[in-house]
Amino acid sequence: MGIAAKFGKIKGYIKDYGINYAIKKIYYRFEIKYIKGKKYCPFEISEEQRKAEEAYKSTKSIKISIVVPLYNTPIEFLKDMIESVRRQTYTNWELCLADASEDEYKYVEETVKKYAVKDIRIKYKHLGKNQGISINSNEAVKMAAGEYMALLDHDDLIHPSALYYVVKAIEEENAEFVYTDELSFDGTPNRVQSINFKPDFSWETFRYNNFICHFTVFKKELFEKAGGYRKEYDGGQDYDLFLRILEQTKKVYHIQKVLYYWR
Repeated sequence: MGIAAKFGKIKGYIKDYGINYAIKKIYYRFEIKYIKGKKYCPFEISEEQRKAEEAYKSTKSIKISIVVPLYNTPIEFLKDMIESVRRQTYTNWELCLADASEDEYKYVEETVKKYAVKDIRIKYKHLGKNQGISINSNEAVKMAAGEYMALLDHDDLIHPSALYYVVKAIEEENAEFVYTDELSFDGTPNRVQSINFKPDFSWETFRYNNFICHFTVFKKELFEKAGGYRKEYDGGQDYDLFLRILEQTKKVYHIQKVLYYWR
């Protein structure tokens, strides 16, 4: 948003709500973006924390398949997304990338294939044409070999400890469907726009609001029984999918930590 647009927005706040509200609003956004956001929801972890989490051994040898549909992804966003997965402290994962990018975005395929040479946990499929978010996502799922699936958008990030906490929830809470808190950021994860501390699961709330969104991990078996994504719900595909999956299980667990970073 440019300077002129920002001033226009502030003038709108003053006109609609008064000068006091506008001042409070500006201060709140400044405080979240530059002070409290990175203080309370840091994206990095210490070496001590990394070593402790990497030493964790999954008793069930749980493999997480992270499915990502790619479409004309900006190269820096693509690299950041992949690196956020490769930095996970829990290492039994695979990254399944289904690419529907147009011909002029050939760098997407080239970039992913370079990563795949370095890391065999990265899988890639070129789709040839874009059939929409639901069909593209289903194609990514076809590559998945893990018992659990995780959903990640092509320009977002996951916290280094995301899979560690997910696997602990699966093992310790016997969870079949796991979701985390999230935040949105501008430019870098340290410039926080907003933080979404979600409620624990209840059908009463979920029926009128998809508060789950991302980071979400669930049994692949549940996805298959639900019939996967449906093209007619593009734009609301996750909500449609979750409604059908959650009818099949009561083993839902909310990790009360910000582990998903929405660009």
